[in-house]
Amino acid sequence: GGCLPLWHSIAKPPLICPDVRGKLTMPYRAPVSEFRFLFDHVIGFDQVAATERFAEATAETVEAVLGEAGKLCEEVLAPLQRTGDLHPARLENGIVRTSP
Repeated sequence: GGCLPLWHSIAKPPLICPDVRGKLTMPYRAPVSEFRFLFDHVIGFDQVAATERFAEATAETVEAVLGEAGKLCEEVLAPLQRTGDLHPARLENGIVRTSP
């Protein structure tokens, strides 16, 4: 099966998806729109971009970087967290053993 909406009361509900064992999990969604909001309304990115140092940081460039960073988090980093949860790092005889 595919992913199912967790609830129907919001425009983009979180999804629950079966993992490899059929157990339902909630996939990670990078908060790209929240970061965009912070850049635009809290940080004042238009003022930052107006400086000589960040003159090449256009809205399109920022959007592209945020989008690709979000994909990296969702597709590469988030799946690793499950492995870390199942097989956490441990200290053995003064040596740290990490997840496989």
